[in-house]
Amino acid sequence: MQGINLKRNYGVKGDEKNVLIELASPFLPFIARQLRNREAEKRAETIHSLAILGFSDYIHEIISALDDPSPLVAMVAARSMANKQNSQYAGVILSRLHRFENWNRPFLVSMLTSMGAEILPELKKFFADNKQSATVRIIIAETLKEINDFTSADIAVRIMQKETDRELIAACLRLLSNIGTPEHLPVIRKLFDSPDFIIRAYVIQILGRIGGHEDVELLKNALLDESSTWVAIRAAGALADLNEFDTLREISESDHSQAHLAKQILMEERYKNKSRKI
Repeated sequence: MQGINLKRNYGVKGDEKNVLIELASPFLPFIARQLRNREAEKRAETIHSLAILGFSDYIHEIISALDDPSPLVAMVAARSMANKQNSQYAGVILSRLHRFENWNRPFLVSMLTSMGAEILPELKKFFADNKQSATVRIIIAETLKEINDFTSADIAVRIMQKETDRELIAACLRLLSNIGTPEHLPVIRKLFDSPDFIIRAYVIQILGRIGGHEDVELLKNALLDESSTWVAIRAAGALADLNEFDTLREISESDHSQAHLAKQILMEERYKNKSRKI
């Protein structure tokens, strides 16, 4: 980002910052003139300075910068508004989130998460909107996962029933692995036979967390017959999560090619729970 630190606050806070803001106030109109500078980095620096030294007076200019031709300038503007004190601007940021699809996703998730639970209504509105790109909805799904919002589970299930984008479905499953409940299992189980091993692995992980006895045979078959080692490992772990240690022990004592996975999971469980009978 050309040396611009989005987290920089000039090294001052509290009373010192208030003094700096007061001293800088007469000069802000001159600083604001740089918003017309042809160099994107100059405009970005200007937005950064205005956000720190005169946010309330220059909020309209900061919002306008979200539509700057330069993604850098737009991101500096978005980052300057992304905090709990400015949660009312969540909608204007989310409506431009498509501009940042190529940015680092964990950074974007962290930026949105920093605005707090107050932005949940806006997050869920954009998450449910099928006019948004899959990437935008994936970023929002990851944000909802970080906030741990249980009320977004139903939206994730509806998306899985309608959409076909692999990464979006996977993001919904990751969200449901945190907040899903047994009432969501009928839709989740339908993806158990997905040809995509990533999808199957996430489904298996969820079954281990909120599944029941009726899922044991599915998980056992996945461990024994699955061509993907990664999925088989998830199936073994899910059986352990359901306390199906007898099933794992039976497989571990067999001559099946996946017996070593069952043994590995049993050993890991014994190590984690030394006082527990496994």
